[in-house]
Amino acid sequence: MTNPENLSPRLAGLKADLAARIPTRNQTAQTELAAKSLSEVIIRYLSWQARLIRPRPRDVAIWPEVTASSHYPAYAAEIANIEAGFRAGDDMNPYLSTQVRTHAYAAELPPPTAALSNDEWVKRNWRGKDRMRVTVDAHHLHLGGKQADGSVARSGPLLFAGITPDQAFFLTIGDHDSFDDGTVSGIMHDKLDAYLASQGGGAMLGGPMITLGGTQVKDVRRADSIMKTLRKLDDALDNHAESDVNASVIRLEWDDIVATNDTSGQDFARIKGQL
Repeated sequence: MTNPENLSPRLAGLKADLAARIPTRNQTAQTELAAKSLSEVIIRYLSWQARLIRPRPRDVAIWPEVTASSHYPAYAAEIANIEAGFRAGDDMNPYLSTQVRTHAYAAELPPPTAALSNDEWVKRNWRGKDRMRVTVDAHHLHLGGKQADGSVARSGPLLFAGITPDQAFFLTIGDHDSFDDGTVSGIMHDKLDAYLASQGGGAMLGGPMITLGGTQVKDVRRADSIMKTLRKLDDALDNHAESDVNASVIRLEWDDIVATNDTSGQDFARIKGQL
């Protein structure tokens, strides 16, 4: 494969690893992704990782819209299980859509044509992206209960949640129509309005800033920061006096940057990320 970016072998290896790890819709998407620049691959990788939930203990806040939902009595026990899982630091990713593990990147679409309506083009353009996370910064969890194989059954009602490194906010119970009808975005804005009023007022932004490529601007900025750190770390490893360190590879674990000896598995450096 050509190397038009003139990446070092270490960074070229990182790019190949990330492109291979991101689940793609088909081979066409995989080929297209692998041909992108390292910074573009990192943007797609960060967008995918942010759709997932990094296992770690979190405090849980349950907003009144959850317990007031008509669905709550039927799903109270499962919501309690989810709350316990967050507090314990369990892996909560089985509750997410299966597409986070199968369709995290779909090939870029050509411009709309007369044969394709604007609505259909927009719908297809969101393939490989989590619209709720990108536009509102919220996750949706299925409430079907865990099955014997560890997966979670797909259910009609969904638990919408805001996830930070230390907290999980259960926002409301809705369904797939809640992606479009303003249910979740309305709650987010109402809560922020109330908070700003309690602090004496302030300017409210409409939500996360979004690029034309359907990713959050913060993912792009984070990728820029990671690229600068990667190049500095790559140079430092090359110039280190110890051969074991020179022979190390760089990988990303979530958004942590890790330098590891590929033979011994010893970590020489870990730069903590934000996820």
